[in-house]
Order: sequence, then C-alpha cells, then structure tokens
Amino acid sequence: MRVTNVQNGQNFGMSFKLKGAGAEALAKHFHSFSDPKAAEKTFVNEVVKPLSKLKSDVVYDGSNVVVHDAMSAKAFEVLDATPKFEDYKGKSVVNYLVNSICSNQKDGVYSKMYADNTKAPDMIKLATPGFERQFTIAGEIAKDLDSRIPTIESQKDTASRLKNLYA
Repeated sequence: MRVTNVQNGQNFGMSFKLKGAGAEALAKHFHSFSDPKAAEKTFVNEVVKPLSKLKSDVVYDGSNVVVHDAMSAKAFEVLDATPKFEDYKGKSVVNYLVNSICSNQKDGVYSKMYADNTKAPDMIKLATPGFERQFTIAGEIAKDLDSRIPTIESQKDTASRLKNLYA
C-alpha cells in the first residue's frame, strides 16, 4: 500500500506561523543555548503546543509577534511590555499593551479578565523582556479571541468548513 500526501495547504489546527525572517530568528535564538534541540523542544512545549487547538493565528516574522483574530479582520501586534494587573470585583484583569492593526487605534491595550487569580498567567514569565513574553501574551490574547467564537455554526459555515477540509 502506498500513502501519499494530498494536503498541500496549511495543517489544520496549527495556529502558530512563521513569516519572513521568523524561522531564522528562532533558529538563532535556539542556537544561543548550549543545547539548541532542548531549547527548541522547550519552545514547542511552552508556546506552540498550547496554540495548536486555537483558530486565531499567532504569527512571528523575526521581530514582531502578531495575533490575527479568526472571526474578524482584527489583528494585534504584541508589544514587549510588562502587562498591568488590576483587581476588579474579586477577579483579575490583565491589560496587555498592543498595537491594533487594521483599525484607527494604533497604540492600545487589550484587556482580559480572569475568573480568579489562579487562571491568570505567571507574573514572573511576564516580567522578563523578550519575545518569549510576547508569545505568552499572544497566546493569552488568542485564547480570549477564540473564546468569543460562537460554538454553533450556521449551515453556510458548516459547508465552508467541510469544503476546506475535504474538497
């Protein structure tokens, strides 16, 4: 029996994407460690795998980390800045600094509310500058955007999804 690859497009369920010099920048980062394979494995486990089930895309081009909303034309460039934590009626609110792309607002804040403090991201991870922080923030924004996607799809949406999967 001979098996051939019939899928020429992207892998479904893969929200993490590299564009431009993204692959080169990641490779350079991995090779700054004594064991590049271990650094890559850690990155995949901490960044790529948590994004694998999301519909919103997280794109890295070597210098910017951008989140593309799966349901609209909205996109957010994640800035390398420490988020601001607030308490609102016993819930945690985290304000992430972003540049809104495809809207009139350039510098802005993306706010996400967490039901309790145990669900909020690790403060230590978010205090360390670098693209790892940007990926952590991008993952939080992508999860929040995906939580707003309706769980019931229309007949037209089902047909479109089936066409993309099987046509």
